[in-house]
Amino acid sequence: MATYLPQSFRKLVLIGFILMAIPLLVATGVVYQAIGQADTSRREAVSRFVLVARNGREIETTLGAMKQAIMHLPAPAARAARATPAFRDLTGQFAGQLRAFANLPSMAEQRSAIGRLIERATILNEDFRVGGDNSLLAGQIHQIDEETRRILHDGEQAMERGIEQVDGQAASLRAVLLATVLAALLTATLVLLVLRRVITGQIRRMDRVIRDIGRTDFVPDITVVGIPDFSDLTRRLDWLRRRLRNTEAQRTRFLRHVSHDLKTPLTAICEGAQLLSEGAAGPLDPHQKPLVDIVNKNAHRLQKFIEDMLNYQQISSARVNLEPRAMRMDKLCEAVLGAHIMAIGKRNLRIKRSLPEVELKGDWNKLYAVLDNLVSNAIKFSPEDGVVTVDLVDAGGEVVVNVVDQGKGVPDEERKRIFEPFFRGTRAAQGEVKGSGLGLAIARDYARAHRGRLELIDSEQGAHFRFTLPKKRSNAVME
Repeated sequence: MATYLPQSFRKLVLIGFILMAIPLLVATGVVYQAIGQADTSRREAVSRFVLVARNGREIETTLGAMKQAIMHLPAPAARAARATPAFRDLTGQFAGQLRAFANLPSMAEQRSAIGRLIERATILNEDFRVGGDNSLLAGQIHQIDEETRRILHDGEQAMERGIEQVDGQAASLRAVLLATVLAALLTATLVLLVLRRVITGQIRRMDRVIRDIGRTDFVPDITVVGIPDFSDLTRRLDWLRRRLRNTEAQRTRFLRHVSHDLKTPLTAICEGAQLLSEGAAGPLDPHQKPLVDIVNKNAHRLQKFIEDMLNYQQISSARVNLEPRAMRMDKLCEAVLGAHIMAIGKRNLRIKRSLPEVELKGDWNKLYAVLDNLVSNAIKFSPEDGVVTVDLVDAGGEVVVNVVDQGKGVPDEERKRIFEPFFRGTRAAQGEVKGSGLGLAIARDYARAHRGRLELIDSEQGAHFRFTLPKKRSNAVME
């Protein structure tokens, strides 16, 4: 289909507009012509009806005068010289009106009857001229009157049938017009749907490409076939993809090199500070001990920061190799809580736990890192004498761990960024040393590596994190 597409988006829109306009223009022309035909037919029918009615009235008027003349006849001997010319004129006028009536287009079926009626009128005129009997003449004019009325009535019936026929044609035209308009609208709708499918298909492909770039899922090539305008945009996106991939590679190399270069001397600093603290170089006086503790504490903090960067660099490079095995999730939670027993006692916190026996398949170390981050954050942000809740739930095919604290919670403006790398919230506990901002990002990626989810749940007080894992998963590398 893409082979037959126009060469630009503007041309595609123009062609679509033309294709939608053509059926509407054709329907408009058909409607205009049909309305003209119906109007002409109606006017002709009305004109014929008016003409028939007018001629019929003229015939009735002349016939009435003839009847009056017959009814007031004088004696046969006295009427010839006085009344014959006047009656002959009436009879001639009557015959002329009948001939004109017979020549009307709608009176074709009545012409033979009208011809016989003209012959009757001629005979009546002749009998009147020769002085026929009055009763005979009255009978003749009566027959002519009945025949005339019948002819006029048949003419009116014919005209009514003609008008009904025109009305029927008008109804048929209305049906044709409706069908034409519906067909035009259907055609225009089909054209619109085809264009919408073509355009939205291209836009969806471009949207997928942009989302892939936004997620740093750098596919080897970006190919979007179709309209050249979109192809040009695709080439620009592919150029952007290559630039971002190069930038990402440089960032990864930088983190790897810097972290590696810092880790070796930092290890020596940590070991030296530890030896000094233990008195390996001689006993420390009360003024030296706090200084050595500060060096030791910050060296370990820096070492933790470098390890977080290395872990995150490993995750972002898609090299999280999982080693899944059968394990007890409740045992893992107990191990994490046991590792923080000193911090829990120092802040006088109470742990509310619900840890039923649950088995699953996963990487112990990676899952330990996830829960360790959640529990350490809950302890750090909880107020003294507070409660930290660790709730393990067996949800059929999934395992759910809820970690809830009673701290200040996560502000609404920070909720969308809480899992971003290097993001640190504004509600850190007083006196606490700020972390690297990589803990939750690493925890979320470890959860995704297990095909699970790490979410921040709405809560009335404190922060509520929910960690969901499938019980069974294949041995795979995070993508």
